[in-house]
Amino acid sequence: MSAFCESLSPPAPGSWRHRPAQALPALDDLILPAALRTRIDDVLRRPAAARCWVLRGIAGSGRRALAGALAREAGLGIVEAGDGEQLAALGA
Repeated sequence: MSAFCESLSPPAPGSWRHRPAQALPALDDLILPAALRTRIDDVLRRPAAARCWVLRGIAGSGRRALAGALAREAGLGIVEAGDGEQLAALGA
């Protein structure tokens, strides 16, 4: 665990949600435009330390599903903040 994560205060009960990798959608289960899937596959071929994802889009665009699928592909789960105020704790 990084020193940054260790320095965070424990979240208030119910304010954060952890979803383990097995509970996330598989990348192959998402319906993605061919050009986007090609770009994702190109990045996935890079060493893990060289990967960085920035997901943008309007509400309902599938960012959370894509983030989950990318995390699952890396064998990781995700932690979701319950509201925008909690994002400051993550440095967002």
